[in-house]
Amino acid sequence: MKTEVLCSGMTGKIYVVRSDSKGRTKEKVEVTQQVINAVMQHMDVTKQEYVCQAGDLVFKPKAPDSTA
Repeated sequence: MKTEVLCSGMTGKIYVVRSDSKGRTKEKVEVTQQVINAVMQHMDVTKQEYVCQAGDLVFKPKAPDSTA
């Protein structure tokens, strides 16, 4: 079995896809929100920024809550 994380070019949703040795999809799970949350946590901790074909990915933390 091969496991990949893929983005749908039509919907923009992110999937974990498991396929057999012939490339046939055996399982497909939508994980968009989980991936976004994990990437945001990663960028908050590492302070890394990324550049890809689609553009730049820069983490911008929220302003502290002034009511605290």
